[in-house]
Amino acid sequence: MLGTERKSGKVWLSYDEGGVWHKKRLRATNFVAMRIRESSQNLEIAGINYNKHKNKYSLFLFNFSRVISSLYLMTDMMCQSDDYENFHVPRFNGNCFQGMEVSYSKKKLSALCFDNRTTVIPTVKSCPCSLEDFQWYNIIELSEPNYYYKDNLCVLDPFSNFTEPIKLCEEGGTPLQHLEGYELY
Repeated sequence: MLGTERKSGKVWLSYDEGGVWHKKRLRATNFVAMRIRESSQNLEIAGINYNKHKNKYSLFLFNFSRVISSLYLMTDMMCQSDDYENFHVPRFNGNCFQGMEVSYSKKKLSALCFDNRTTVIPTVKSCPCSLEDFQWYNIIELSEPNYYYKDNLCVLDPFSNFTEPIKLCEEGGTPLQHLEGYELY
């Protein structure tokens, strides 16, 4: 993990998802973009800093490959299926929301390998829903318009006039209706 303090120019690094933090002072106080670049040979983060007074952009490359290899934190091996664990989208009542349980494959903290995946596809399973999943339930006289229960799941009534609301994304992105506002990375 990498974090920056805008005004002080400090960069904070963590190799264990925030368990222990290390700091480095730079003369960069306004990072406008940061991207992770990971491959089988390198693990680096690119950052672009903008100096308003000089109207000047600077590129910073934080290359962790040698540090990680010399500390034996990571080897040159690609991650295998047992190096990943399921991560569930946090919900108020367990992992189920409106009849769907969404999970992603996340690299284990203890895995000593490079994650070379370019995309992470969510796994979506049906699960029992409850009345608390529907925000309108307490407002509309304890009824469930447009849904019915089947095998302990909430199912949209195909004969109702209900249509999904149109979802919009910032910066002209394409909405993915089935992800309810989550982006794929």
